[in-house]
Amino acid sequence: MILAGTLVNGLAIVAGTLIGLAVGRAVAPLRDAIFQTLGLAVVVIGLKMALAGDDVLGMTASLAAGAAVGRWADLEGRLNRCSERLTARFGGGSRTAEGFLAATLLFGVGSMSILGALQSGLEHDHRLLYLKALLDGVTSVLFAGTFGAGVALSAAPIVLFQGSIALTAGGITALVPEASLTAAIDLIGATGGVLIAAIGLNMIGLGRFRVADLLPAVAFAALWAGSGIHLAL
Repeated sequence: MILAGTLVNGLAIVAGTLIGLAVGRAVAPLRDAIFQTLGLAVVVIGLKMALAGDDVLGMTASLAAGAAVGRWADLEGRLNRCSERLTARFGGGSRTAEGFLAATLLFGVGSMSILGALQSGLEHDHRLLYLKALLDGVTSVLFAGTFGAGVALSAAPIVLFQGSIALTAGGITALVPEASLTAAIDLIGATGGVLIAAIGLNMIGLGRFRVADLLPAVAFAALWAGSGIHLAL
């Protein structure tokens, strides 16, 4: 089922909010320890994805081109400024509205959300979204102690956003030859793995990577795979 990972992610947000409403303030002091531990898991998963690919030249070229385009377009900066504007506009409202906005931005606007949905649609592999569900669930526990029930409302836009990406990617698989699709999936997975590892390093404080600037690398990986060029390790 293409939407399995997305639906689990949405349910985790709701469940985390319900738990947070009951015990959120009590677990707040454990936040740093929990996130560092989860960050280590994210690094391992990202490296595993990256090492599974064998087209080193394609992965490197895709990352370099993606970084150049993303930095030129200042995707990270634009994302941050958009978040700040939305927070400034709506943050002064009720705690429910503020919690909904903050959670939606945090859970939906990120590399893991896009990459996980693509993986679900292309490969029917939901492991990345299951990991994201765990992260979002823990974060919901912490957020709910501060913002209240509004955090749970963010599950709806997250499911719509990730689900639309997964369904679109799933439709592409019916239009692309199997050999080309397999090459694209392998290279996209390896390139995405590098981005996931960077997210994990940011989480544990060992890096300050502008991951949003690297997102175009995923598109370049698909283009590279379609070109037929391949250099195995």
